[in-house]
Amino acid sequence: FVLWQAGGALLSEAREQRNNESTMHRVFQALPAGIGWWAVFGIVLVFLVWSARTDFLYIVLLVAGLYALLARVRQDDPEPQAALLLAIVGIAVLFAGDFAYLRDVFDNSPLYRMNTVFKLMYQAWILLAIAAPFSVFLIGKSLRKLQSRVPYIVWYASAVVLAVGLAVYPIEGVASQAPAMPSPSTLDGLQYVRDVAPHEYAAINWVRQHTAPTDVVAEAYGGDYWVSGLDSSPNKMSALSGRPTLIGWPGSHEALWRGDFGGGADAVAAGAMLTQREGDVRTLYTSTDAQTAIKLIRQYRIAYVYVGPFEQTTYGGSPAGLQKFKTFLVPVVQFPYVTLYKVPASLLKG
Repeated sequence: FVLWQAGGALLSEAREQRNNESTMHRVFQALPAGIGWWAVFGIVLVFLVWSARTDFLYIVLLVAGLYALLARVRQDDPEPQAALLLAIVGIAVLFAGDFAYLRDVFDNSPLYRMNTVFKLMYQAWILLAIAAPFSVFLIGKSLRKLQSRVPYIVWYASAVVLAVGLAVYPIEGVASQAPAMPSPSTLDGLQYVRDVAPHEYAAINWVRQHTAPTDVVAEAYGGDYWVSGLDSSPNKMSALSGRPTLIGWPGSHEALWRGDFGGGADAVAAGAMLTQREGDVRTLYTSTDAQTAIKLIRQYRIAYVYVGPFEQTTYGGSPAGLQKFKTFLVPVVQFPYVTLYKVPASLLKG
């Protein structure tokens, strides 16, 4: 589509009477005869022999797209210009990702560009996915004006074949995952929790319905992703209720997005903060001293303390530490292996 627009802009400029006054026309006139074919041959040759030809393709498309956009900027066809602009920006985003990256905890490792590529791909996909259908339609509309219908039929037949090929993954991908799911297919993200861990779902649902959005709910922190089901998954309460907690994934997302990398005063401060919170959560659940726990509750303005399967698995080596909450907190949700405690207002004011 970009090359089609650039070629159309060249033809349009060549047909206009003012082409003798245009800069592009003077440039082309100064070039040797047949140089266009040599340029095409050179570009094809580069694609065949240069291992980094993707970047070269980006450059060709950016130059062609910008020329087409600038050459037709005064024409009354805003729709093709809008699609062309979306394509140019999408290509530029992909091109930028090959030369610049966001420094994070993966810096100086083989994964140093992972999050940059991960995030930029989403933006480029949205831009190009909007421009692509219109591009197919616009080229097909132009081919339809030709005397022969063969190019028109071949174009749309190729587009349909490509679309069907691209549709294989979402169809087969969903079907391949369905047998592994314990719940029926649904758009309800909590259906899985409701079916697999109904008691935890009840606690999460209670928090969503009876607490303020700013109420801090203490829960155990843990690693990155679920290992073997809900029992081994941390931060369910915070993630599924939207309520703040003391710390989430300290080794990955917390360190990643709070700047705990690269050295410097800010990195040291962020690292110290994360380490401090990890220790305070561990102390809150394992200490047998009620006053120590109360001090931490007041420090972080904790409104609720959650004790579920993951907390019992993580801090079960200190049963007395978990049992102490019964002496000064009020259970508002209580099931086997699941208890949600409310911190009395008088305790926070003490």
